Order: sequence, then C-alpha cells, then structure tokens
Amino acid sequence: MKRVLTLRWLAIVSPHVVTTFIWVLAKLSSDRPTGFLQAVGQLTGLYAIILMATALIIAARSRTVERIYGGLDKSYRIHVQLGKIAFGLMLVHPILLIPSYLEKGLSPALLFWFGDFAPRNWGIAAYYSFILLIGLTLWRFLEYQKWFSLHRWLGLPFLAASLHTLGADSDVKAFWPLRDWVLFWLILGSTAWVYKAFAYSWLAKRYRYRVESIVPRGRDMVEVGMIPVGRKMAYEPGEFAFFSVRGNPKISPESHPFSLGSNPAKRSIRICYGEVGDYTRSLRALEIGDAIEVYGPYGEFSSYVLDEFKKQVWIAGRTGIAPFLSMLAYEATNEDNKEVTLIYGVKKSEDAVYAAEIESMLEDHEDHLHFAVHTSDDQGFMTADYILGLAPDDPNQAYLFCGPPIMMKNLKKQLMARGVPASRIFFEDFSFV
Repeated sequence: MKRVLTLRWLAIVSPHVVTTFIWVLAKLSSDRPTGFLQAVGQLTGLYAIILMATALIIAARSRTVERIYGGLDKSYRIHVQLGKIAFGLMLVHPILLIPSYLEKGLSPALLFWFGDFAPRNWGIAAYYSFILLIGLTLWRFLEYQKWFSLHRWLGLPFLAASLHTLGADSDVKAFWPLRDWVLFWLILGSTAWVYKAFAYSWLAKRYRYRVESIVPRGRDMVEVGMIPVGRKMAYEPGEFAFFSVRGNPKISPESHPFSLGSNPAKRSIRICYGEVGDYTRSLRALEIGDAIEVYGPYGEFSSYVLDEFKKQVWIAGRTGIAPFLSMLAYEATNEDNKEVTLIYGVKKSEDAVYAAEIESMLEDHEDHLHFAVHTSDDQGFMTADYILGLAPDDPNQAYLFCGPPIMMKNLKKQLMARGVPASRIFFEDFSFV
C-alpha cells in the first residue's frame, strides 16, 4: 500500500516539479522582465494544462493508470479533484495577468473578449467553454445521460487552452524545452480524451455475454446472470467491470460499472443492483437473451490484491454484498486460510437475500470464515464498536467496505477514532459515475 501511495503522489506532483524547473530555466534564458503576479499567472496556466491532461488520462480507464492510483474508483475521485483544481487555476490565470497588461498600456478587456490575436482567442474560448460545461455538468437536476454527453466534450476546452499556451507570446513559445514539454502533455491528454470519448467502445478490451437469468432479490433489488458468447472474462475475486446493453432500444448502450458477484472459477458471471437511479430503473426493460458487452475487469478491491493482510473484516451494505460473494467463493477454496469476518448490513432481516448462500459457502470453514447479519431496524445503525466487538483490531487486519457512501465514510471515521489507521481501511465506491 505504501508503494501505491508513493506512485500516486509521484504521478501527481512530479510533472509540476518538472514544469516549474523548465519554466525557471526559461526565465533565466530570457531578458524579458516578469512581475510577480505575471509569473504566478504564467505558472497557474501551465499547471492547469498539466492537471487537465492528467485528469483526461485518468478518465481513459487504463489498467496501468488505475493501478498507480490504487483502483479505478480512487482514480476517478482524483480525476474529479484534479479537474476542480485545474478549473480554479484557469479562472484566476487571466486575472493575475491584468497588472502586466496595464503596465504595457493594454486594456484588460483583451484577456476576456475576442480580438485579432488567434492564440489569445483560443484561451478565451477555452475559458468560457470550461465555465459553461462545468456549470452544466454540476447542475444537480441534469439527467445522467445528458451529464455524460456534456462531460465527454470537456476535452475540447483542453485542446483550446493548449493551443493558446503554445501560441501565446510567452516563454513557452520562446523556449523550446518548455514548448515541447507542453506539447507532450497536449498529445497525452488529447489522445486519452479521443480514445475515451470516441474510441473506447470499439478499441477497449471487451467480452460478449448474453443475459441468462433475471431474478428479483427482495425490495428493489435484481440479480442478473450472464453467460459468455465465446471466451469468458478472467477476473480476480472482488473486481468489477463496465456493462453495456446492446440492441435493446429501451436501455442506453452507455457502459456502467457493476461488481462481479460470481465465482471467478465459473464460466457465467452475475451482478446484483438496486434501482437507485435513471439507468438502473431502465434495466427493468432488460430481457433474457439480451446482448451485453463487458469491459474490464477493473479494481484493486480484493482479498487477493490485499493478500498482505491475513486478517480481514468485510462490511457490506445491501447491494454492496456483491464483491464479497466473489471473494468468499475464492477464500472458501483457497488453502491460504485468511481469517475473514463478513458483516452483511441490511435494513430488515428479509433484505439479507444472500445469507443462505453465504452460510452454505462457510460450511467446513467456520474456523477462519465468520459471518454476521446486522439489521438496522433491530440493532440501529452499524457502529465501529459493533464491528470491533465481532473482530477486535489487529495490526495485520484490514477493513473492506462496499455499500452506501455515507455508511462507509461514517464507519471509517469511527474506526479511525478508535485507532485504526486509514491505511488499513479500503472502499469500493461507484459514486464516481
């Protein structure tokens, strides 16, 4: 885990260190005076380009990039944070340049409205395009499909901002190492954007499946079983994939992530989900025989990946049980014999629809696999005291959560307050989509 954190910080920080170093060299080789605010403004523009490119690279769903950041869900949360920082830097960039324009006798309005200098116009176009697209994508009442369609076009303002940076009368244009460095990030970011926005459906590794079963599971919960058409997808227990329904006019073909709740050794796969949004509600139209394209697998949330921890506590919130079903099937046949405590959190006892299946997998393994159902109607909200009462903390014990984000965040906070370090607490969180 320390290695992942180190790689994550290096991937974020090192490009900006290099950018600053090359920018300083450019200043040393130039005889043009630069005021403090102008210098800061130039750096904010350069940093914004690097951050935007990094965010686009993360969004491309590269397996290599995912591993650097410790999982696709973590990658996407970092993608969002980098995007916000880049947006903030881009907003203040022209404001910081106002004093230098005034010193030159130029109107600051040139920074905010179109004129006869093309590179500046590219920057202004990027400025207002980002404001418009970010504003629309942050609108809470926007339907997911419209949000997704708008979000995919954020690469265009990045291209415009990059062309502005390369063409503006600045150190980037005058100092070839800085120019080539910016061009390098322009190529990386734009390639990642084009791939994800327009070519992912055709070029990404995918597998064809067919819906074999659709089984209601308690209140507003559905299990879908699929069989491969051709080769099956190989995956580790606890991983997830993106699923795209093809040929059903009532369901959008856009891909959505679901945890794999099946035994990796079996040919078929299954997912389970609750109807919590527009897309999952549209899956009511799913039919036996429908074609599914599966992209993946993804994820670092697995007892296999976290093998260094020989004691593990798994906490599932209702549909969050899916990855643990896969992990439990693996542990029940694995001779490594980790000590695992699985806590299945539900509102009512009848919501624990996989309890019988779990108990059947525990047969002959009760010495190292333990199971408990927590019902909030009878026991109140789950607490860290309840968890530690079932599995006292140990330096070699990891805590894996999958469920509603508010549950995971609250329990993480409680566990940390009782001395459990954040480095031993892991989430599976699909709120990034």
